[in-house]
Amino acid sequence: MATNASVEASTDNFARWDEQYKTIRGQAFRFPTPERPPAFIGTLPAPALVHFARAAVAPLPNGAPHPLGGSFDTGLWTAQVAAPPADPKIAALVTLAQAEFAAGRHFGAAAVARLTRSVAPHETEPLRLLSLVAGGPQDGSADYFYALGQAHRILGQNEEAVQCYRHALGYYPDYVMAHVHLSELRMPGESYLSWVGRLYDFLAPETVIEIGVFQGASIAQVKPPTLAIGIDPTPAIHQPLAAETHIFPENSDAFFARKGPDALLAGRKLGVGFIDGLHHFEQVLRDFINLEKYAGPNSVILLHDTVPLDEPTQRRERETHFFTGDVWKIVPCLKHYRPDLDIFTIATAPTGLTVVSKLDPHSRVLAEHYDEAVKRFIDMPFANIEPGMDAAFNIVANDWETVRARLRPH
Repeated sequence: MATNASVEASTDNFARWDEQYKTIRGQAFRFPTPERPPAFIGTLPAPALVHFARAAVAPLPNGAPHPLGGSFDTGLWTAQVAAPPADPKIAALVTLAQAEFAAGRHFGAAAVARLTRSVAPHETEPLRLLSLVAGGPQDGSADYFYALGQAHRILGQNEEAVQCYRHALGYYPDYVMAHVHLSELRMPGESYLSWVGRLYDFLAPETVIEIGVFQGASIAQVKPPTLAIGIDPTPAIHQPLAAETHIFPENSDAFFARKGPDALLAGRKLGVGFIDGLHHFEQVLRDFINLEKYAGPNSVILLHDTVPLDEPTQRRERETHFFTGDVWKIVPCLKHYRPDLDIFTIATAPTGLTVVSKLDPHSRVLAEHYDEAVKRFIDMPFANIEPGMDAAFNIVANDWETVRARLRPH
C-alpha cells in the first residue's frame, strides 16, 4: 500500500511493483499515449470553466507569459478590474473583499462579498468574487472573523464588529489588530499620541520629562523652547526631535536616585511629566513619586495605559503584544491616598490617558505609604473594577472642550 507509507517505504514499494508489472506484462510500465486528442462532449458551466482555467494556468513557471494576456490580474483573477462603487462604504467593502481574495483567504473574501451583497445587491464585483470561491459560511480562523469584523465596522455595525473581533481572538489570542480595533470601537476619537501633542501645545511647559521614550513618537512632539528629558533603558529614537532633548539610556529608578534632572532643570519646575515606562503598578507609583518632587503649582503628570482593554491584556506577566499590564491600579491608588489631587482620564484609544494636576512637591504621603499601597493594590483583581471603570478612573469624553475646561484652572 502507498497510502500513509513513509518516503523510504514508498520507494521500495514502487521498485517492487515495477518488477511485478514486468513479470506480468513482459515489459516496463509506460504512461499510455492516446492515438488521437481527446474529444469532450457537452457544455461546461461557466463557474466550473473558471476553476478549470485557474487550475490550468496557476501557478505559472517563473518568467512564463500568462496565457490569458499580460494585463490579466492574477490576484483578482480578472482581465479588467471593475470601477469602484460610488458609495464610499460599498467601495471599502469591495476593496476589502478583493484584498482577502488576492491574499488567498477565500473564506474571508466570500463572507465579505456576501455581506456586501446584502446591502448592495446590484453590485457585480462581489458576485464575481463569489463565483470564484467555494466553501461553507466560515472556515473557523482568526483571519476570517477579523475580515468580517472589518466589514461590519465599515457599515457602522459596531456590535457585530466587536463580536467578530472577539471570535478572532478566540482563535488567536495575540491578534494585535483585533485588539487595536476593539480599543478604537470602545474609545473612538483622537488617539493618545494626538492628545499628548495637543496637551504639550496647550500647556506650553518650560520642561518635560518622559519616562519610557521607545522610538520617540511622543517626545518628538515637544516644541522649542521647551527642554525635554527622556529616560529609557533601551531607547530607539526614529523620530526627528524639534526641541532641546536629552535622552538617558537607564532605568528611571537609577536616574532619579542620582538626581538626574537637577542639573538640567537648574531650579526650574517640571512642566509636564509623562509616564509610559515599565507596565507594572509599583514602578509607575515610584515614577509618580519621583516626578512629583520636581513639580510646581502648574505642573501636570500624564499616565498612559490606565484603561485596560480586557483581563488577559492587563496581566502583570505579558502574554500578548497589546499590553497594559496593571498600570491601571495607579488611579485608584492615587484617589485613595491623595484626594487632594485632580485626576481624570481621557477616553482615548488604545488604552486611555490619565491627567493628574494640583501636584504637591512637599507631600510625602505616597513615599511614606509606598509599601502599604503596594500591598493594598498589587493583587486587586481587574474584575472588581471592570464594571465601573468610568467612575473608578474618572473617565471623561474624548473631546477637547471637555478636557480644556478641566485644565483651564491649572
